[in-house]
Amino acid sequence: KKPMKILLVLPAIGDNNFIQKLSFLRHNIRIILNTAPSNAVFQMFITCYRLSKIQLPVTIMIGDPPVMTQATQEINPGLLIRRTILEAISDLPNKGVLQSHNIKIKLARGFLGQFLFNFVKPDNYDNVDYVYLFLDDIRLTENFKLDLLQEIYSLSGLDIISPSLTHD
Repeated sequence: KKPMKILLVLPAIGDNNFIQKLSFLRHNIRIILNTAPSNAVFQMFITCYRLSKIQLPVTIMIGDPPVMTQATQEINPGLLIRRTILEAISDLPNKGVLQSHNIKIKLARGFLGQFLFNFVKPDNYDNVDYVYLFLDDIRLTENFKLDLLQEIYSLSGLDIISPSLTHD
């Protein structure tokens, strides 16, 4: 079977509820890859408008004998997004359909429409069969089926498709 090239676009992941949005991203990646056809090959393009580092709680061992203590670690949001995606796919049997080098993350200030206008252009996805747009506050349901989304996409002659919060 010829590879089915799919571009997943998350156009603006931002400050409000950033950690919750990462959990949505982790969940959605797993649902999408678990329901993907066997010939699917994915690319991801994510823009993040959070530029400041994120404080994460960590547990560290200090001293001799070692004592556990709590601390915080600062991490770049782009690195945290990449780590979240790679952790989400680490134990999936079909994780090979999304390779690390096919994940592009752009950190920039702006808003959703601006990101779409600036970064989701035909030259960025002319070599793909499908373009799926996922918003950072959408959590896919457990019964989501990528093949159904592809059918709607193809039958409707769309350039880009995106799941929504409601049925309308």
